[in-house]
Amino acid sequence: MNSMKTLFTLVLVVVLALIGIGYYAENYAAPDGMKLYNSDKYKISFSYPETYFVTEGIAPGSALREHVSVMLVEDTEFNRKLMAGEIEGTEGPIAITFDMYQNNTDKQSLLGWMNNASVSNFKLSNGTHTLTSVAGAEAVKYIWDGLYQGDTTAFIHGDYIVAASVTYLTPEDQIRKDYEEVLKTVKLK
Repeated sequence: MNSMKTLFTLVLVVVLALIGIGYYAENYAAPDGMKLYNSDKYKISFSYPETYFVTEGIAPGSALREHVSVMLVEDTEFNRKLMAGEIEGTEGPIAITFDMYQNNTDKQSLLGWMNNASVSNFKLSNGTHTLTSVAGAEAVKYIWDGLYQGDTTAFIHGDYIVAASVTYLTPEDQIRKDYEEVLKTVKLK
């Protein structure tokens, strides 16, 4: 009887371990060739190509309201020096960004946020957008043109409006394809 109990306990432990490993792989592990960004504070994670590095920080001019920017930048020596402030007199690199805008006091809608000229880059678009979704959250997507060309997909998650954007030189650039792949991996907690 004791050996049966021991065997049952062992099988139960193995099954629970496999379930735990599966949950971890589904929610916290990046696929091969990808890295994982995970934020418990913003309750978001996503995978991105190993050919990028991440910078994260408070966006300039966001003293009144939290605005954090997570940038994925192609991992080159020039870009690392540029992002470290070792190179001056040039514009920032093209990048994939996730901007988290605090939205817990005025609870703006996505369309209200888009039309807020002080935070949204929608004013650089042709005024049109499409409806889409990111990880099950309703989202809006639009294309804009400023210093660089760009695409933005914005959605509300918790106390934040998340604006996922990509900047590029031509619509055929690889970074634009990488952006679409990164968006597919977003998980909201």
